[in-house]
Amino acid sequence: MKRFVSLFAVAILLFSLCSCGGKSDVKGAYALPKGEGLRITAFGDSIAAGYGLSSQDDNYLTVFANNIGASLTNDAVSGFDSDDLVSLLSSGRADADIRNADMVVLSIGGNDILHNRELITSALKEAALKGGEYFTDDVNAVYDNFEANLIKIYNHIIAINPDAAIIIQTLYNPALKQGYKISVIDASKLIDKYIVRLNESIISVSAAFNRVVVFDVADEMNKDADNFYNLKTDFDIHPSKKGHQTLSELFTDYYMKG
Repeated sequence: MKRFVSLFAVAILLFSLCSCGGKSDVKGAYALPKGEGLRITAFGDSIAAGYGLSSQDDNYLTVFANNIGASLTNDAVSGFDSDDLVSLLSSGRADADIRNADMVVLSIGGNDILHNRELITSALKEAALKGGEYFTDDVNAVYDNFEANLIKIYNHIIAINPDAAIIIQTLYNPALKQGYKISVIDASKLIDKYIVRLNESIISVSAAFNRVVVFDVADEMNKDADNFYNLKTDFDIHPSKKGHQTLSELFTDYYMKG
């Protein structure tokens, strides 16, 4: 993900890692596979790819895999949105990794918002300053496209490996604890409108697939500003080393419950 100096662009950048603020938990009745020697394959964006870490040993997925005695194949790519992931899966290049997995982990959706930041920024400004709609037809289309892509992603994984469990995580909001204002506008609260909508899409689409489990990591991540780099100084919205530690603990805890 790139950084942007425009204040409104920075606000939209925050969308890429945000989440609904409900209680962190596991959503989905499917019992995750347990035991030694399990194989995990991960797909997604810069969160899963460990952007900003000095060592991938600190990546939450690496630590999670180690915690449960599993091996990890991490195919996440910084900057990926759901269109990119659909393209990767459609190419067949990832089929072998899917076929060999007991669990497939997904971190996807934030860049669907980031890559459409101009139209979302426009809607946000109109709504905040002039009383317009936060969710215009063009903005709604972004979510509709994401939901359609998520269905394609799930269907492809299931077609290649119908026995694999699929885990998808919700997205967090680093602005909630650190705070962020644009002029007189409380950006953290306005951003959360779009975040809630994104995670509602993740949860609602996932509920239709009986092998998909949602790890709702948002609430716990949002509680501690140290889970993120300094937003106000660096405009960096990626999880810090501490944030990856928090994610790994959440993943391990939710896995044991799932």
